[in-house]
Amino acid sequence: MESFTLVREGMRIEFNVPIKTRSGRIVRANIFHPLEEGKYPVIFNYGIYGKDLHFQDGYPDVYERIRKNVPDYFVNTTGTHHCWEILDPEKWCKDGYVIARIDSKGTGQSEGYMDPYCHEEAEDVCDCIEYFAAQPWCNGKVGMSGTSYHSVTMWNAASLQPEHLTAFCAWEGHTDIYRDNLRHGGILSSFQSIWFKKQPSLVQNGRGKRGYTSRVTGLPVSGDKDLTDSELAANRISMSDVTSAKENELITDWHRGQSADVTKIKAAYIAVVNWGGQGLHMRGSVDAFVHGGSKNKYMLAISGPHGDLYFSDKSVNLQKKFFGYYLKGEDTGWDKMPPVTMRVRKVGEPAFSDKHEYRSENEFPLARTQYTKFYLDCSNYGLTTDVPTAKGTITYKGMSSDGVTFMSQPLEKETEITGYIASKLFISADTNDADLFVTVRAFAPDMKEVVFSGANAENIPVAIGWLRASHRKLDPEKTTEFRPYHTHDELWPLKPGEIAEMDVEVWPTNIVLPKGYRIAVTIKGKDHVYTGYIPLNYQLKSKYDEDVPQRIDGLGPMRHTDPIDRPPEIFDNNVTLHFDEDKRPYIMLPIIPAK
Repeated sequence: MESFTLVREGMRIEFNVPIKTRSGRIVRANIFHPLEEGKYPVIFNYGIYGKDLHFQDGYPDVYERIRKNVPDYFVNTTGTHHCWEILDPEKWCKDGYVIARIDSKGTGQSEGYMDPYCHEEAEDVCDCIEYFAAQPWCNGKVGMSGTSYHSVTMWNAASLQPEHLTAFCAWEGHTDIYRDNLRHGGILSSFQSIWFKKQPSLVQNGRGKRGYTSRVTGLPVSGDKDLTDSELAANRISMSDVTSAKENELITDWHRGQSADVTKIKAAYIAVVNWGGQGLHMRGSVDAFVHGGSKNKYMLAISGPHGDLYFSDKSVNLQKKFFGYYLKGEDTGWDKMPPVTMRVRKVGEPAFSDKHEYRSENEFPLARTQYTKFYLDCSNYGLTTDVPTAKGTITYKGMSSDGVTFMSQPLEKETEITGYIASKLFISADTNDADLFVTVRAFAPDMKEVVFSGANAENIPVAIGWLRASHRKLDPEKTTEFRPYHTHDELWPLKPGEIAEMDVEVWPTNIVLPKGYRIAVTIKGKDHVYTGYIPLNYQLKSKYDEDVPQRIDGLGPMRHTDPIDRPPEIFDNNVTLHFDEDKRPYIMLPIIPAK
């Protein structure tokens, strides 16, 4: 595919610019320039979704949702260059930025073997950063911005410390492919193989005329070559085979090579966290802020459907304030920004509203957190801050029951829960393993469950955690009282009938519950399902699952149903919770007093 230049929409656009990487690969970029010549900072993304695929053509249902939720996305732009999860160049070039989009290797116009998240992609990103910095039209400052996969490539590349990466905004990404994405507590999530089939595979390089057509250039989004299905399959990784393979149940070099060491990051960054991103993008974003090595790091915590807020003018203006300060040296006031800006979720609020409360904080987790143990009481299925005296056991069936729920009395005052959550359980099982799904829930005085519009589903609970019993080994250096950290480097099988101690990591969350509401914890051996009536979620139905039922799993496509990973003869067993003087199971919640 030859490169060419067009002048349109008030920009000079170079299409399919070849960038040679250290491996000799060529990746191709679309570069959007201001019309006036000069030296400008560059903001780019490197991604797997097709730089030439218009948002509306690839994701029509989500595009219409954005039209409804974020109408300002369509103001002061023709929308010609709208693209999934990245910046609209029309809103940036006019303010003195060069915007670039790069097809990752094996996708769109970039040839090569398609291997999402791999270490070679991180190296490609570093090479692209240095390419841009060396151009005569660049001021030597390079930034990155994007959502989801584009954020993952930022974290991975930034940890390699490219010299000219100055600042980046990673919106809802992950940093640890094993713990954040593929295996929750050691339990395989089916999302990755579904995602790979429904999204990246449809823009693999070599689909030619069988694939999408660019509405801007009229050319095939996935290059000129028309490969057969077998040729395409041979030129990409089999994501379902790799993720479900038993040899990858524990952390391997493959996982480590596709994850970021955020402690090594030097560039300034914004880590955007979605409180509703349980099961994919939230855990790693929090960790990137908490453990990131940069002296100039910021955390923005939001809520609502995945990526929607990224397209709003509020996001654009926030990023311009950030990039203006770091890439242009402008006095935007960013130096006065607090390290943490977080949405405070309250019951009954819509996913999008100008009245949402955002609060500034100096750190995360919050220094004033009161970590409070809510004990599970076997005598009355209660949840109480008083240590129970009852002894006994409760048994449930792993995969074919709804487990057991423990509920508090009505709260005596308004209560905020914000931060990391830990749970300690004592269990035995009939077989040598068990999967624990621990869900933190909330209920109104009328016993209606409190749910939220999440990143990938419409009705999600407060928080969820997972642990496979054989993965219970803890890393003593990284484990804290409020956050267990599992090594996933060796299996510790259960001995049938013997009691074992389980420390379950429940993902961070935020919620303010009014007086009179109740907190509950459900423990079961399968995915949480919201049992209230849910209209069909059009995003999930169109992208991930043709047969979404009226009951939708609590995390949408982040399900744990792989028969290779979860054979019923092992995991549909009797699991027994134990309660005794020296075995007092609890959920530790981060209670936040008012400032």
